[in-house]
Amino acid sequence: MTETAHRENQLSSNEPFRRPSVNITPIERTGRILIGAIGIGAGIVLLAGGGTVLTIVFEVLLLAAGFDLVITGALGHCPLYSKLGQSRHHSGGTHDQHTTPLASR
Repeated sequence: MTETAHRENQLSSNEPFRRPSVNITPIERTGRILIGAIGIGAGIVLLAGGGTVLTIVFEVLLLAAGFDLVITGALGHCPLYSKLGQSRHHSGGTHDQHTTPLASR
């Protein structure tokens, strides 16, 4: 199969897009969105002021962290939590004792 045919085959697959599971509590989602929005606003204000290369790098990192918090809060899914084995507990907590790696210690 040629590379082009392989790409067309991948694009034409009828597999539905699966949204990641929600692993962030509603309170944490709200906090992430609020703090992320503050970080984005602060990053924009600080970037407008200019500065040295090092301060600009930190300002861009602040923007990136803000966007990450807003996106993960809006989606309700944190990939890092998934990697660490944390999931939303039925009682509203962020840990599930059966899946948290530290619980076995």
